[in-house]
Amino acid sequence: MERNGIKEYILTNDGSTTIKHIKDPNKMYDAQHDKSLYIMNVDVSDSGRYFCNDESAVELTVIPSGTRTQTVEEGKDTTIKCLNASEGYKPSWSREIAGKPERIRSAVPPGGEKLKITQVQLSDFGLYFCNGKPAVYLKVTKNNKHRGGILEKGIARATLAGNRMTTSMITEMTTKTVTQISGTASTSETTTNTRTDVLDTTTRQDKYLSISVKVKVGILILLTIIIIIYFAWRGRSDRRDKRCDVSDDVN
Repeated sequence: MERNGIKEYILTNDGSTTIKHIKDPNKMYDAQHDKSLYIMNVDVSDSGRYFCNDESAVELTVIPSGTRTQTVEEGKDTTIKCLNASEGYKPSWSREIAGKPERIRSAVPPGGEKLKITQVQLSDFGLYFCNGKPAVYLKVTKNNKHRGGILEKGIARATLAGNRMTTSMITEMTTKTVTQISGTASTSETTTNTRTDVLDTTTRQDKYLSISVKVKVGILILLTIIIIIYFAWRGRSDRRDKRCDVSDDVN
């Protein structure tokens, strides 16, 4: 896992044994036979980039409880309001993706109670903060008529109430957002007791390695059989020659 530029190893699993590399007294992390990483009681601090076999797999963004989601289409304008602005003070704005600070692209320098973004790009998505507190999670939908920007891939939202989330390690970079709630609250998109599964895929490198090993083993077995047949034939030939020599001596 990588957060704020710092990489930390969580666990290693060989299919039967799990070795944890971090302190985990609450048993938050676990791995299953399908190579999925299970995170119990997801928290905002779990946001970050997750790796599988040192390859980027998932960018996870955990949305704090009570944070609203604002959806805007690519190419249009949008305004984000600061709900906790203090009178007489200019709000400070910031943005995060998977726990990593990102630059805010705004028409005017951030500093007012409203943050206006013109001609929204797909790369403008993320969790926006006002005065250090979550203001809104901005989700940008793709406009096929509009070109440019970076596609926000594989958005997966889940509502969790003290349950667990499954983050399967996949080779293609994806982005996950998880809404953290308390009690039995739910949203129109998802409900409580939801488990998000992303099917595991085997890397091409593993496939090629497996095929290479099988081919080499097959060649080795074939060579062994040829050697055995050769020496067996050679042995019979030597014995036959000896019998012929003995017969000549007798005559």
